[in-house]
Amino acid sequence: MPDKNKKSLKHRVPFYRRPIVVVSCLAAIVLIALLVVLIVKMVSSNTERENQPTEETENALVYSEDGDKDEENDLPPEDQKVIMQYEGENPNELDHLTGLITYTEVKDGTLVAMVSIDQYLGNGTCVANLKNDGGIAASAEQAIEADASTSHCGPITVNLAGVSGGKYQLEVVISSGGKTGTITSNVEF
Repeated sequence: MPDKNKKSLKHRVPFYRRPIVVVSCLAAIVLIALLVVLIVKMVSSNTERENQPTEETENALVYSEDGDKDEENDLPPEDQKVIMQYEGENPNELDHLTGLITYTEVKDGTLVAMVSIDQYLGNGTCVANLKNDGGIAASAEQAIEADASTSHCGPITVNLAGVSGGKYQLEVVISSGGKTGTITSNVEF
């Protein structure tokens, strides 16, 4: 005979179907969705703030293309850096030639230099002058070679016979089609 004091397990609602459990699970899902939305909004607003100019970037040293410092900046020379940017600008349309000395090495009495030129040039020359306080110590000339959208000079080989060691300035004068430009770098050997 069944005991009337014991509850029948057949009529009991399973745990996962009880209203409190179902409502709690739905509330947890909604809470997680809200947290995800808030986190995404915070990250996107931080990204927008990071892209805004800061005091440091607004006061960055900016030099004109001829190397003259803008008058707004008055930092000591040791803190000055040349920042030249051509974003959105076609360097082929500039009235002067620009570039960078990408490689220098002194080996066996010879200075070897490579110059990358920002413009596409079909012909022209690069003249490398090794200068110090006494004037031009050595010089060499090399033809400009065209790449796909830029140009380069090099290797430019400067014979250092008779040149004493020390600090020098390597000045490369680029000439092509009536345009010129000067690129400089410091060399020590």
